Amino acid sequence: MGFLPHAAYEDAIAAKRLIASLAESKDGKRYVTGYLLFGGVYPHARIFQVGVLPEKRREGVASALLDALISQLEQASYISVTAHVASDLTQARAFYAKNGFEIVRERAGGDTRARSILVHHRGIETENLFSIASRHETAPALLSPRSSDVPFYTFDLNVFFDLVKNRARHESACKLFGAALQHRLRLGIAPEFISELKRSEVADKYDPVLQMAINLPRLPRPSNTIQLDNLATEIHHLVFVEPGASGASSKQAHSDAKHLALSSRAGATAFITSDRAILAARNELLTLYGIDVISLEEFIELLTDWPEESAIERHKTGMGFSFVSPTPSQVETLINEPSTFKSLSHLFVDQTGWGRSVWRVGITEGARLVAFACLKPPAHFEDQSELTVYVEPGHLDREIYTEYLLHEAVRISCSNSPVIIRLKHIPGQSAVLSFAKQKGFMPATDSKDLLKIVVGQPLTVANWSHMRDVLRRKINITLPQSFESEADLALTNASGASFHYSGDDLERLFAPAICLWPGREGVIVPIRKEFSEELLGSTAQHRFQFIENFDASFLSQRSYVNTARARNVMLPGKPIFFYESAPRGGRKAVVAVAKIVNTVLMDKNHTPEHDKARRFVVTDFSRFSNTGDVLLTTFENLIPFPNPVPYTELEKIDATGSTNLVSATVLPYEVTEKILTAGWTDGRTA
Repeated sequence: MGFLPHAAYEDAIAAKRLIASLAESKDGKRYVTGYLLFGGVYPHARIFQVGVLPEKRREGVASALLDALISQLEQASYISVTAHVASDLTQARAFYAKNGFEIVRERAGGDTRARSILVHHRGIETENLFSIASRHETAPALLSPRSSDVPFYTFDLNVFFDLVKNRARHESACKLFGAALQHRLRLGIAPEFISELKRSEVADKYDPVLQMAINLPRLPRPSNTIQLDNLATEIHHLVFVEPGASGASSKQAHSDAKHLALSSRAGATAFITSDRAILAARNELLTLYGIDVISLEEFIELLTDWPEESAIERHKTGMGFSFVSPTPSQVETLINEPSTFKSLSHLFVDQTGWGRSVWRVGITEGARLVAFACLKPPAHFEDQSELTVYVEPGHLDREIYTEYLLHEAVRISCSNSPVIIRLKHIPGQSAVLSFAKQKGFMPATDSKDLLKIVVGQPLTVANWSHMRDVLRRKINITLPQSFESEADLALTNASGASFHYSGDDLERLFAPAICLWPGREGVIVPIRKEFSEELLGSTAQHRFQFIENFDASFLSQRSYVNTARARNVMLPGKPIFFYESAPRGGRKAVVAVAKIVNTVLMDKNHTPEHDKARRFVVTDFSRFSNTGDVLLTTFENLIPFPNPVPYTELEKIDATGSTNLVSATVLPYEVTEKILTAGWTDGRTA
């Protein structure tokens, strides 16, 4: 096993200072494929040896062993781990660099070889004095800590009439009041509301509508009524008199001004109305008086329902793994750490109230659970979705399981509207946290959790203003006023601090999202139906549960194969549109959009390395090119279109090119924008 005496390894095993990777042979016997020997003095660990069988190298065994060690050290509250590596061992140095180690110093080696020793260091994600202090620094954060306060809204008489009378907005009003009964928000009225209702109704008989209104929660009238009346006068002049609104002198207009004034003084989140004059003055009202104004339709969009369990896609069967609804006993066996399991036991309490299901999924290999995730919906629409992910430390496939569980949770969270996901910190899950940070999760200021803004749709010039309002109301961040360039975009948090992002950074922050700034070109490529379902998951066709899917369908980054002639148009950073071609029942429509990460030319008879090959849904590349090379294009931020754009529509907007979408075609900015708008037609780009 190495240059140490046999007794040293026996001692290490007895002291639990040696971790081994096991595999099973064809005859059912288990054997060691690799090992890691470590030691050190608490709280600093040191790696002495890492060894892997030659035939098992380049399969991730060494990295899996290191991940298992890091997990063990984190749970034991170690704060660092080092490895002393000779300067001429280039493969070992590359291994440690790949796994997050940095060279912190150099010392002389032995006299025999006259080489230097490089000390590699990696910090451990452990709760200690320094990490606690760093969370309490005064540096501003883009996202505010989670508030337990349920948002409070006021509304005008027309919204109430929409509820109690069979009017055009009746269904939306029912959703609003239904959400209030589910405690997802609070609703209240101004005293003026009752006075106005009494003026509108016949008072010679019992009026159930009036009686219902009288029992609605009511804002207290401030003791200084003169200030309130002066504020109402200012608002009346701003909203009705200055723009010359019809009925500016009516009792209704003065009453609406009083509603707004009291809502402002009471600190209401927003005032819900369908009055055009009030909606037209919303920017001024927010700037001058701090009261947001929102239409009933806009509010219902913010209040999007958590998808029902039947609407959540059934899990596919992977190559060597499958999905289950995990039980507490399975999770307890997987975690094998009583204190950690106890902290997660609340995830299995029935909390599905009000029809908003908790999403739980486990990944099994045979009968053994190797990973699980739990996603809880927000308690109210301004709250955060809470995500817990646990993957067996040191598992060879931990990366694909982590990537899938995070990717699927993100997809479900933003199925209707932007949201913030809070990824709970679990000791020993450094691989999960590390990957999450790569995918746009950022540190929370109130804990070791990570936060992610999820938008899940295209952002264009056409919908920029609308999305600006949505993100301000739901997430408490404000986008720039205009969307003219991708060079410098300043986002403002709830405290007024600014954070600057490029267009690429914004896509990573909001992922999955495509930001189509002016002048950004796209490219459209054909894909056959049999590849579309596997690679994009966008083809609506039945698959049997027992049919295994390629690994690519579980990953957030996937790869597309086409001819090498397309290398000049398949450029990193471009939006890539997938056109499902007609052969074998294809829909002849653009079904999804994504962002190109990189492109690589490769000999078509060559097989990529394992970690790259798993991102494809084809195994034979020779059919994709008449030359000796193929072009491998990796993409991310995949967004399936709710309304695929048919070929006839693509012809009208000059998107088919000279080859009629047989090969990759460049799309000018104007055409790219039209396809995005046509494909995303559920009302959020209008």
